[in-house]
Amino acid sequence: MLRSDFQGPQNPNSAEMMVGNQGHTYGLSLWVPYFGTGVFYDNAYAVRSHLTPALGIGFQAGSARVDWETMRRRIADWKQVADDFFGDYYPLTPYSLSEHDRIAWQFDRPSTGGGMVQAFRRARSDEGSRRLKLVGLDPEAVYELRDLDRESPSRATGRALMGEGLLAVLPRRPQALLIKYRRLDGTAALISASPSVCEAGQRITLNGNDSRVPGAAVVGYHWNLGDGTSAEGSCVEHTYTKPGAYTVGLNVLTEQGATDKTTTVVTVTPADTTTPVLAAVASGRTDRVTVTFSELVDPATAATAANYAIEPGIEVLAASPVSGTTAVTLTTSPLTEGTAYTLTVNGVRDLASSPHIIAPDSRKAFRYTALYAWWRLDDGLNGTAVDSSGNGHHGTLTGSDHGPTPTPSTRGQVLSFDGKADVVETDTTLSDLTMPFTIAVWVNPASTQVEHVDILGNHGEPSPLKVSVLVC
Repeated sequence: MLRSDFQGPQNPNSAEMMVGNQGHTYGLSLWVPYFGTGVFYDNAYAVRSHLTPALGIGFQAGSARVDWETMRRRIADWKQVADDFFGDYYPLTPYSLSEHDRIAWQFDRPSTGGGMVQAFRRARSDEGSRRLKLVGLDPEAVYELRDLDRESPSRATGRALMGEGLLAVLPRRPQALLIKYRRLDGTAALISASPSVCEAGQRITLNGNDSRVPGAAVVGYHWNLGDGTSAEGSCVEHTYTKPGAYTVGLNVLTEQGATDKTTTVVTVTPADTTTPVLAAVASGRTDRVTVTFSELVDPATAATAANYAIEPGIEVLAASPVSGTTAVTLTTSPLTEGTAYTLTVNGVRDLASSPHIIAPDSRKAFRYTALYAWWRLDDGLNGTAVDSSGNGHHGTLTGSDHGPTPTPSTRGQVLSFDGKADVVETDTTLSDLTMPFTIAVWVNPASTQVEHVDILGNHGEPSPLKVSVLVC
């Protein structure tokens, strides 16, 4: 059954098309066990937005614009999960068509002990990760989970997947996650690493006590720690001295001679030895100040209004970290345009394993400028361009491959655009912007230009208006 003709325009970047088809699957799966649609795209986010029990492909044979090798991989993905659509359906997030939200669901087949999870991070979502609490699993069983975009599977107990939840990590916007899972019967080794991402020199704990051994006792735990060392015992501690990705292996042996082994990856980053500093302070609204730090900071200390002071004579009423960025928005008593102010910051920590605190009485001068929006384009962390005006029109970095790239320059960090599809996009109707107004853009153009250079324009759907900055 064709579920809808809502399959075009044939534009893989059409947010309305992708979100709409995600909504179809979310809603119809509650009532209809079998339906289908067609797909006109070859990128993973677009194809996975259209995945259904019956899937058609709408390309002309020999079409030059289709990456057929990529399309074959997308079809292979669908073949691996097609039967799971006939399992029990569980929504894992609320229903939404907003580009600011994430959406996810699960299909579980109790008869086989397997199933699949789909999760989508949409183009305007600030959430790079979320715990999804799965449903219908055996709490005592161990499950193997395979992200179809990764080579190595992971393992977790049914109890952990339903209690703590499956950690769905989607660093890009937009991005689609497709996970196939199966229950492991018999002896199943299982590793818990705490933390699984650490700094060089930080001690971590590796625990194998959740390994499943039905009807027998474990008599041996052997660890290969991935750095040339090994260990014995159900729970071990270890310190990695150098950055890198270490594959940790565990082999369990039961009293009946049964064995099983598994691996997990521990990611070790360089030790953070830097102290956060004030990178920028700006205000474009009479009661807002945007503070940008040199690195990610601890949300608790960054959200403490008492850690900030503004002179002369301004009260800081609240502090709100901008999710996924190094910026904090301060709500203040009224500022006066043109007045020179000084922000003083104390007590804000970074996220290092041994946190560093900003230097006492760190100061930076600024003025309230009455700007409607101000994208400094000197950040780009986690795909976000912060609106330094304080009005909250934060931009999203989008494009054919992760969007504009944060790049060091003689003027500090800037954003580099590919001259093709890279944009900084802000989703707003600009309803409170009054006429007349002025737009100013500073760019460093490449030596070779394409046919036209679009600096500011409407590149989105009719509603809401999406204003993009495109530098070629």
